[in-house]
Order: sequence, then structure tokens, then C-alpha cells
Amino acid sequence: MALAWMFLFTSPLLLAKSELIPEIEQLQAEIAHHDDLYFREAAPEITDFEYDLLKLELRRLEQESGVTFPPTGIGDDRSTPTNQIRHGLPMLSLDKAYSDAEVAEFYERVSQASLGDHIDFIIEPKLDGIAVSVVLERGEYKSAATRGNGAVGEDITAQVEVIRSLDYEWEFDPSFPRIERIELRGEIYLADAQFDSLNRDRRAANEPEFRHPRSVAAGSVKLTNLNEIAARGLSIVFHGWGDVMPVEAAPSSMAEFHRWLDARGLPSAQTVRFVTSDKAAELNRAVEQVRASLSGVPTDGVVIKIDLVDLQKTMGNGPIAPRWAVARKFAPPRARTVLRDIVWQVGRTGALTPVAEFDPVTLGGATIRRASLSSASEIIRRDLRLADPIWIEKAGEIIPQLAGIEYAQRSADSQVYALPQQCRSCGTRITQIEGTAELRLVCENYNCDEQVVQRLLHFVSKAALDIKGVGPTLAQRMVESGLVRCPSDLYSLSLDQLVTLPRVGQKTAHRLLIEIDESRNASRERRILALGLPGVGPRGARQLSAEIGSLDKLVDPVGRRLALSVLGESVSAQVLSHLRRPEVDQMLRRTLATMGDQR
Repeated sequence: MALAWMFLFTSPLLLAKSELIPEIEQLQAEIAHHDDLYFREAAPEITDFEYDLLKLELRRLEQESGVTFPPTGIGDDRSTPTNQIRHGLPMLSLDKAYSDAEVAEFYERVSQASLGDHIDFIIEPKLDGIAVSVVLERGEYKSAATRGNGAVGEDITAQVEVIRSLDYEWEFDPSFPRIERIELRGEIYLADAQFDSLNRDRRAANEPEFRHPRSVAAGSVKLTNLNEIAARGLSIVFHGWGDVMPVEAAPSSMAEFHRWLDARGLPSAQTVRFVTSDKAAELNRAVEQVRASLSGVPTDGVVIKIDLVDLQKTMGNGPIAPRWAVARKFAPPRARTVLRDIVWQVGRTGALTPVAEFDPVTLGGATIRRASLSSASEIIRRDLRLADPIWIEKAGEIIPQLAGIEYAQRSADSQVYALPQQCRSCGTRITQIEGTAELRLVCENYNCDEQVVQRLLHFVSKAALDIKGVGPTLAQRMVESGLVRCPSDLYSLSLDQLVTLPRVGQKTAHRLLIEIDESRNASRERRILALGLPGVGPRGARQLSAEIGSLDKLVDPVGRRLALSVLGESVSAQVLSHLRRPEVDQMLRRTLATMGDQR
């Protein structure tokens, strides 16, 4: 009876806690799904901030349930069971702090472990890239691996070697033990300037723009084409170490480690601050100062570490993260607004790209009204609907993107968004192409006005023939009037024809004809780029220009197959398929006949 009474008395609480377990398990599965996309595929579906919110909710539910769950792990970036390297010491993750109060909690734990009044910390940027472990022996670069599952990583030795030379002079210093072998822990990332440059090249090649520097870095180190990796301009920095031989040669502090890197010309984070603090408030102020100084590199926070190795050892490591360090994460700049429309832009190859249009918001001092959506798949996955209350943020503080939808505030009479069935420009029925990762919409009408306009704009762009004076409005009028249906039609335009266009006077028309005529002297590289071959950006145009002796090879089926092989199997297949279309072949012949061939 007593047991029954106890059960009746406690059952509501026990029941409440047990009801949380299915919710926890479901959330764990959702996080595992996003881990797989983030680490293995380098194609996350949600923003870092949304992911962090999921982890925070999981932590809250686990604490509320009172049940001890195993750690969720650090993710696994390995994409193949072969070509793996075992780390000498595990590569751990980092605990995260989302507020000044959590940093203060970290400070108090460190303070309790320290016998002194003052504690030395190092604060460094938390670069948003891919973790790497590099082995150096006697000053020579030996191997590199991704973090993998923390114990075993994927071999990326050849890939890292083309990113940066890491050899150094192995000096003799009798006053201090030499490091014979060291595992350097660091990050591979893409600087903002390189990210912008890559996207300019992708726009020129009519390829979808990269949405985040981290995805580029993670995807690049898995490429087998080393020339392509080198062209992407990745960087690497080191922020710690793993196994060291001999043990007594290991640095005694983070400060000593950074001096060791600098003396050997090895890359380290440039924005690093060493702080001696006896108050949590002082540490938080230093964190804000470092945060304010970060620029030019993708970051999602800063990392706070204890400087002295002896105190690090006293604090020890947890199951998946050291207790002597914490990552202070910052919420990206974001703003709430309302989705008003989804506009489908037609590219020069017919691919349709959705663009979200919303009430204007201000982020980072800029007024934003539009944000590109990756594909139709993003609309379907998010169940995005017109008039939805949405959050916009800047990915990596660079590109505006849709960060979330407030489903609870959605209008009760909202309707599922219907993907377009016809091209808004020409009315042709749209083709839906199911890819491995996304659904693509394509207008296959080569003579679609919008495609003709986009091909013309690409042809005259600065990266191609650099014909000044032909902007979007004039290009639209040229196409709609029928004066230009193929870019090569520019070379047959007369003064009398141009002045018939709205807002084109004699002087404007005369200047434009001079620009068009001067473009005949463009290099072969620029001419190739102007053709708008799929997947061929500035770098591909340079490769192809060096390979072929004449542009006429592009109209010869045998000659072009041999010439295009220099672009790699994937791009070569795209271009060959493109050139086999009769209308493309006709356009190419007309263009080459009009322009001739120049070196």
C-alpha cells in the first residue's frame, strides 16, 4: 500500500519527465541529420544560429528530464572508409557560451581550479572553416587529416600541400629540446576577399554562387583536382597542438606556442589577445574588444583558452571538449520582416533561381530587400509561403539569407506555395530536374527573351569583352526590339538602328559603336569567356585558351572534345552537351565568323 501511495504521489512528475524522452530522441535525430549535412556533405540546410538553437533546446530538455544521456558527439566529416589517418591525440570539439553570463560561469570554474588571483587567458577568432590536423617531422610536412570523428580523420595530405607550404628550417638549439614531431591543430578557411572573387567567377560561368565560405572550404579539401583547390585561394592557420615528440619539448603555454609558430614562419591567427584577468567582467570586455577587431575572415565567435598548460591539465578534458576552453558564440545580425514575393530569375542557360523579396530591413548598415534562395528545394523543405513572417540574417556577415520562419505567427489562411509551371519570360513549360541534393527548374527555350538578355549581358561584361554602355535596360530594349537575338548581332548594328531605341541619342550610339568595334581586339581568353560555356569561368577560359590554337576548334566535334578535356571530366561533359544543341552550334558559328580569332 505504501508503495502504491508513493507511486500515486510521484507519478505526475515521473510521467512528465518520461514524456520528454521521445522529444529528446527526436531532437537528437534531427541534430544528427544536420551534422551529417554539415560535416560530410558541406551542404547545411539551416544556419549556424538555427543549429545552435537546436543544441540549446536539447541541453534544456536533457536537464529538465533528469535523465543522463550520452554526449551527442562532435560530428564526423569522413566521406570515405579508405584513406584515413589516426590522430596521435583526439581532436575534440569546444563547449559553447552564448552569453556573458556563461563566460562568467566558465571564468568561475577556472578560478576555482587556479591557486592564483590572476589568470592568464588567450582570446582568438573562431574561424568558420574546417578543422585540420597537420603532422610535421623535423621541419618537414608529412601529412594532414580532417578531424573526422575525433579519433580518425580523412587523409587530405595532398590537398593541404597545395594550399600552403608548411616546411620550415629545423634548427638546432642546445638550450631547449627540439620538437622532433608535432601534430598542429588548425583551421582551413576562405577569406572574405577570396570568397567574393570565387563568386564573381561563378557568376561569370553562370554557376550558382557559393552561399557561405565554410561550405567552400569543407568542399574544397575533398576535391581530387589539386589545381582547382589551388585556384580557390584557401588559407590555413594553427591554434593548438596534439601529440608532441619528445614530450618535454611541448610548449608550456599558448603564448610560447604562438612564438614558436612565428619563429618558423608558420601561419597563426593574427587577431589574438592575451589577457590577465581577476574578474569575469574584465574577460567579457576583452572578448568584445577582440570581436570588434575581427574583419576580412569568416568567424562565428571567439575562443577563450587558459594560457598556461599546467592549468589546462588541472582542468582536464570532458568527453567531447576540453574544460579549459570555451567558444563564445555570437548571434549573427538578423532582422524580422515579411515575405512579399518569390521572383524567379532566368539565367543565360535557362536555370531558374528563386529570390525572396520582403519588406526592407537594415543589417550591418545596409538596407536589404531581397535574398537569394538556393533552389526550389529550399522552398519545399521550409514550406515557405507568401506573407510569412521571416528572419533575415547575413551568412558569415556577408550574404543576406533566409534564416528562419515564424510558423506560429503564420496566417491561418496561408496556402502552400506553388512552384511556377511556365517561364515568366517566354511562357514555355518549365522542366523540373531532380538532382541528388536539390530540385532544379529550367526553361529549355534557348530563344527565351530573358535568356537572350542574360547571354548578351554576359557577353559585354567586364570579365568578358568589356563593352561599356550596354546595361540591363539597354540590353532588354535591344532584345525586345529584335535588333539583337545573338550577341554577335552587336557587330552588325548601325547608328541609325541604335538611335531608334528609347533614350539612345547620336552621341551615345556613336560611343557604343566605338566600344563594340574595339572589342574585336579582345584576347582569345576573353572571347572564350564571352561565349558563356557552362561551368567555364575566367580560370577555365585561361586553361582552354592555352590549350587550343584556334577558336575554330570549338566547332569541330573531334577538336573540341580533345581541347575541352583540359577542363576536367565534369565541366567538359557539360560543355560538350551544351555545344551539341543545334541552336548553340549556330550561335557559336555566327559569333566566331563575326569576331574572327585573336590571341
